[in-house]
Amino acid sequence: MKILFPIFILLLLSIGCQNTQHKPVAKSITVQNDSNTSKLTIPNPEKHDSVHAKQDTITIMAGSIYEVKFSRTQYNTIIDSFPNLHSDNPSPPDIAYAETRHTINGDDIISFDSECGKDVYYIVYAYFLEMKEDSIKYTGRRDTLIKIYDDINAIYSTLKESGTYFAHQCGRIRGYAAYSIYTYAHYKDDFDKPYSVEEQKKLYIASLKQMINDEVSHNNDLLPEEHKKKVIVYLSKSTKDLNVLITDNLYLEEAREFQYSHY
Repeated sequence: MKILFPIFILLLLSIGCQNTQHKPVAKSITVQNDSNTSKLTIPNPEKHDSVHAKQDTITIMAGSIYEVKFSRTQYNTIIDSFPNLHSDNPSPPDIAYAETRHTINGDDIISFDSECGKDVYYIVYAYFLEMKEDSIKYTGRRDTLIKIYDDINAIYSTLKESGTYFAHQCGRIRGYAAYSIYTYAHYKDDFDKPYSVEEQKKLYIASLKQMINDEVSHNNDLLPEEHKKKVIVYLSKSTKDLNVLITDNLYLEEAREFQYSHY
């Protein structure tokens, strides 16, 4: 059985996704399968002609962190093999990936397995979701959510002294934000409140600050004490950013959901 579909991706992996103190790491990866690949039937390609690419190369940018390039054949193979990526009724990204991260066409496996492959899947997932008409008008809100999620990821990355989980989150955050905005577009009345969430936001920011102080003060790897103070000062920028970015109930609810679900 052949494993198909080399996908080439430039990863700029850094703490909090935006920190430029670390040198970018360029990687060429091949998305592969595992031994538990489930056999799925590829739909009729003719049903997806409207979203097939006509140009030779398709480049998907995810902020300044990721650039994913596909040949026309690769891109159209994704369209045909993973219809959930451009479904009219998308599932949340974690569920979508768990259900259909790989498929089989005859003797060929087409797969997004591996951690880097998962990153690519979430970026492509976000790409299609962001193009939906009901999501386009909330592009500004999506960009704000990405900043909120990036700040939360940066806080935990720093507290845990970095790690691959947080680096991979940088790309996947785009998928989470895209789905949050898709949900908002369809259930706007559930998010928009007739009252201010300022007091709730104060409590949320205060809880983040307390968590940071507790984690840093009890981390014996952060010595001497002067270094602990520097870490707290460094992370205070993220909490200040969050305090500015969270201006309504959507941002507050999604910030809490993202934090408690992933960290």
